[in-house]
Amino acid sequence: MINRDAHQGVAVFIWAKKKQREDPPVSNHTSDAIDEAPLAVTMKNCLLNVFLVPMKSVETEPNVDALQLATQCRAWVKSRYKATSCIESAFLFERTAHHLGLGVKRAVCQATAMTPLLAQAVAEGRDAEALMSEPGYWAVGVGLPESSDDFVGRKELDKNRFVGHVVCLTERHLIDPSVDQMSRPAKGLFLDSPLIASYEGKAIVVGFGQRGAIVRYVLHLNVAPPAPRTDKKLERAARSLAQEWLNSPRTA
Repeated sequence: MINRDAHQGVAVFIWAKKKQREDPPVSNHTSDAIDEAPLAVTMKNCLLNVFLVPMKSVETEPNVDALQLATQCRAWVKSRYKATSCIESAFLFERTAHHLGLGVKRAVCQATAMTPLLAQAVAEGRDAEALMSEPGYWAVGVGLPESSDDFVGRKELDKNRFVGHVVCLTERHLIDPSVDQMSRPAKGLFLDSPLIASYEGKAIVVGFGQRGAIVRYVLHLNVAPPAPRTDKKLERAARSLAQEWLNSPRTA
C-alpha cells in the first residue's frame, strides 16, 4: 500500500556550508522547451515501500526553508517565462541558493507524474494503459524522448528544444521548482507547488505531491544541465532574491 500522506508534516531545510564555493561558469545556449504527453508506464518496483525521511534542522546562518525559496523563485520565473521553463526555474533556484551560501546543484532527469489512483493500480500490477481512459487515472511525463533516435540531453537550438527536465539536488533532497507544469486538476493530478523528495544518491527518486500525486524521477547525472539564454538576467534576479531573503525576518 502506498502511503499517500507521507509528504505531510515534513519540514525541509537546506543550510549553508562553512566552506564557500566558487561561482560555476555561466554560459549562454539553449532555452527551455519541454515536451509533455500523457504516459502510461510501469513503476511497480519504485513505488513499493516508498517513504520520505524528514530532514533534521540544525542551527546555521541562515536557515532557509527550501520549499518557500523554491516557490518564490518559481513565481518569479512564471511571471516572465512560459510554464514549461524548468531550465530557468532550476537555474534561478540554484543561483539564489548559491548567493545564500547553500550547497545546491542542478541535474537533468526525466519525470513522470501519476494520480494516486493510477499509482496505486500500477503498484498492484494492474494494466496502467487500460486504465488511462477512466476518471482519476492519468499520468504526465516531461523530458521524454519523442522517437527512437532521440535522447536525453539533446539540444536543438533551431527548434528551441532540450530533451530533459531540470531539477536541483542537495546532499539529501531533490527539489523540483517547476513540477507544477505536470499538474492536471481536471484529471485528478494536483501539483501546484514545488516538490521536495528525499534523495539518497540513487538514480531513481520518488516524491509525493498534493493530494497523493506520485512523481518518479530518473536522474541523468552524466548529462550537463543547460544554462538558459537569459542567464545574466536570471543571475541578477538571483542576487536580488537572495538579498531580499537575507533582509527578511524569516532568516532571523
